[in-house]
Amino acid sequence: MIDAKGTIVAGTNQENIGQSRADREYFTEAMKGSSFISDAIISKSDGSVLLAFSQPIDKVTVLFKALQRTT
Repeated sequence: MIDAKGTIVAGTNQENIGQSRADREYFTEAMKGSSFISDAIISKSDGSVLLAFSQPIDKVTVLFKALQRTT
């Protein structure tokens, strides 16, 4: 889960909490009020390839990673 500033506040990977994703398109589009599905992107966490899905929820962006695989 990402807050309105783009900071990860909750998730399954505890090492990511506190990191910023404010520069990611899935975050900026959700903050504009749009649902978003990314093209394949490289994870900042572990370098794997993933698709990001985001949906704005009361000024908080929820991110789901899917189709993740190691390159």
